[in-house]
Amino acid sequence: MNDENWKQLLEIFEISVLEYASSARRNIIQLFPQVPDKQKAWEDLVSLTAKMVINGDYRLRHCMPLILSSAFPLVPDKKKAWLDITRLVDFKDSKADIIIKNSMISIFSNSPDKENAWADLLRFIGSINKNNLSTATTILCSNIVRLEDKQKAWESLIQLTKYEEIEVKTVSANSINCIFPYICDKDKAWEDLIELINDKNIQVKRAALSAIASNYSLAPEKQLIWEYLVKFACDKDTQVKRAALSAITSNYSLAPEKQRIWEYLVKFSFDKDSQVKMIAANGLAHNFSCFSNKQKAWNDLIKVTSGDYQVRRIVSGALKSAILTVDNKEAALEDLLTLSAHKDIDVRNQVAYALVSAFHLIPDKQKISRNLYDCMKNEDRNKRETVVLILSFIYPELPDQQQFLDELIELTSDEDIGVRRNAYYSLGKISIFKASQAENETIYRKEFEQAIGFFENTSKESTIFNPSQFCLPFYRSFYTIISEEKQQVKEEVDKYLTEARSAIKKSKNKQILFEAVDNLAKALKEVQSLENKSLEDKKGELSHYMEYCEQAANLISETEQTSPYATEVLRKGLPILNRKLNSLLEEIQEKAKTVCRKSKGTDKEEIACAVSKEVQKWKIGSQEYLAPQIESLVFMFKSYIPNIEENSLILNRVDQILNEQDIVKQYTLLNNLIPQIIDIQVSEKTTPILKEIRSLQASVDGLIESVDKIQNPQEYLDTIQQNLEGIKNDIPEMKEKIEEVLYELYSPLSTTQKLKVTIPIIPLLATYELETDVPKLVADKIYELKNLVSSLKNK
Repeated sequence: MNDENWKQLLEIFEISVLEYASSARRNIIQLFPQVPDKQKAWEDLVSLTAKMVINGDYRLRHCMPLILSSAFPLVPDKKKAWLDITRLVDFKDSKADIIIKNSMISIFSNSPDKENAWADLLRFIGSINKNNLSTATTILCSNIVRLEDKQKAWESLIQLTKYEEIEVKTVSANSINCIFPYICDKDKAWEDLIELINDKNIQVKRAALSAIASNYSLAPEKQLIWEYLVKFACDKDTQVKRAALSAITSNYSLAPEKQRIWEYLVKFSFDKDSQVKMIAANGLAHNFSCFSNKQKAWNDLIKVTSGDYQVRRIVSGALKSAILTVDNKEAALEDLLTLSAHKDIDVRNQVAYALVSAFHLIPDKQKISRNLYDCMKNEDRNKRETVVLILSFIYPELPDQQQFLDELIELTSDEDIGVRRNAYYSLGKISIFKASQAENETIYRKEFEQAIGFFENTSKESTIFNPSQFCLPFYRSFYTIISEEKQQVKEEVDKYLTEARSAIKKSKNKQILFEAVDNLAKALKEVQSLENKSLEDKKGELSHYMEYCEQAANLISETEQTSPYATEVLRKGLPILNRKLNSLLEEIQEKAKTVCRKSKGTDKEEIACAVSKEVQKWKIGSQEYLAPQIESLVFMFKSYIPNIEENSLILNRVDQILNEQDIVKQYTLLNNLIPQIIDIQVSEKTTPILKEIRSLQASVDGLIESVDKIQNPQEYLDTIQQNLEGIKNDIPEMKEKIEEVLYELYSPLSTTQKLKVTIPIIPLLATYELETDVPKLVADKIYELKNLVSSLKNK
């Protein structure tokens, strides 16, 4: 880009119509860094801007602010460039104000002399031009925290709040909170704040109250501040009232008179203004633990549940945690049972959660159980519906379980659809509980089948709310997999999964529930190949399904508050994976010994016995433990087996092991591969190179064992990282593996742990170099990595 090209670019911009102005603007921004004389190019832009202002060019607003703010950081003489911008303010046309407002905010942060730039802004503030005043205020407030002299900036800000211009007062007042923490003279700053909360302007008052709310802990006279807050909480203006009340609720734990303030919160929760009511209700809910008289606080929460929809929804949400701190829990539970007849379903649901959370703390469960049983027979359908739902969670702790079970079955014929729905749902969860406690498979299957039937009936009785929308597909799909029968109901399960997805349209837990359902779908896909296998075979090969189901069980616990039996049912339905893996591992180890013994005295002895020695060390653990064992052995195979035509079949099977995701199938493939070691063909040409790689592998194994003794490990880690970053794009076959290693380098692991992760890739790269015609740059970097291993080994 030479000067002539730049000149032509500006000419094209000048003649472009608005439709093409954006494209021309983009070209200027992209090419400005390539201009040799950027100072001259900047002056051209300023001249062009001035010309556009004079001519009233309609493209001024759309193009110049972004162009100027993008070019400014690259200009050599920024002092002069800043002066050029400030001169544009002196243009009488108000359009110049737009340029300043949208350009100078970012330009100011790049200005080398912020003190002079600050003086210019203050000069603009003193301008009689309203546009300039507004612009300067916006720039000043946007950059006020960047200034070194924060006290001076604060004083300027306070002066701005006294201007008559509403926009200036508003912008400056809203910046008070961001700079207050940086002020040294806090006493004077608090005096200013107190003066501002008495300002006639509502916006200034609100901003000052917000600053007080955020910084109250630093106030020198807290009692005085509280008097002002209480005063403005009773202000006639609702905006001021809301701001003061927000300050009170956010600092309640520091209040000098908590009893008095609590009474205000209770009072305001019944205010005419909906926002005031919600702020007060949140204050009660969030500050319950700070109020010493828990019984009074509890009574007030119960009282406020009679408020309007938003208020009672907020307060009832606090009942679950509040009841745990109340001394008289039996009386509190009686309050909850009374509330179980509340007209609002959200309140009833929160009541259920609160009662469930505290039930295990009640010593006299016989008494509360009688009350629950009486509620099941109550005339109020809301009470019956709520209590029946509660039973699904507390059934294992009830003293007379059969009595409740019989009544639940009776309530499946209740006249109210909500009661019937919850009765079926509770019976379903109770059956899941019984299945989780089953002593034999017959009882397990019987209870599981009954649970699915109850959940199906729950869905049939549901309209808007369906509590089994997750449980039904979850348990149905799980039972299908562990069943000895063929998966003839797979299509039905797919239908349930589809229904579950559609049932979570606008649920507040939509994302969590969807993830759980998605895990179920993946689990079903994992077992499609198990149709004709026995129960024991299915149990042994469902490692992935177990992972998905456990994750789904965790997710369902978040959406339904508690899912106490899901994990136990999974455990009983699927035996531990170790059983089959142990059998496979023993077979692998025995075959490896046999191959090693048969290869004695042949050119295959070294690899056969090395493999045998490696697999004898293996033991069963988690999938995270097992996977590296397989990976390490695959690397050993690749370093020992020459990459020649005669060995292509064996090498393909080695790759197949590495590409397989299922750990059980990996072990099975390995078990079949080990006897084929005896058929490996060794080439004299490649033998020296293979020995070098085996030596490299041995060195790496030794380093991993002694990595904690390495001096300056970060230096070696940086070298490995730089080389991997430099070659990953030049060897596409290895890119994914390299990126996996690089990803670990950005994890919170320690430096030595990262070395343990990264060093093993070096023999693999050496093997890749042997098999592939790599570019010289890649070969050089691999050579550097091999030398790194040698240098570490010799230290």
